[in-house]
Amino acid sequence: MNPTIRVNVALLLLLATGCERPGPATDEKTDVPLTTLEAAVPMAGAYREADITPAIRAAAEFAVREQSQKSETPLRLVKIIRAEQQMVAGTNHRLQLSGEHGGRIREVSAVVYQDPDSELELRSWDEAR
Repeated sequence: MNPTIRVNVALLLLLATGCERPGPATDEKTDVPLTTLEAAVPMAGAYREADITPAIRAAAEFAVREQSQKSETPLRLVKIIRAEQQMVAGTNHRLQLSGEHGGRIREVSAVVYQDPDSELELRSWDEAR
């Protein structure tokens, strides 16, 4: 074997064995390694932080509209403070909102269920005291 080829092969082996591979993804809270599938797909049944997307905004506006009809008082969505999603046979949107009720701004926690056909249902509405 040509000496130049031997040196190149040796360098390649040295580089390949000396390079560190990144470790596996870990759970943010427990630092326990996740499998590739767990790292890529949200776990069913667990709430996960969600960005304020058009779907989240629609769920928040639906919650305010439904509660306004139910309580027979005008309510207005002021701000979506926080949103989380839970994947079930559909999606639960757990929302922390600020809304105007009777001229006063109040914080509210609401859960809106979105079924696989995208129908929405207000499951809970709790005003902060």
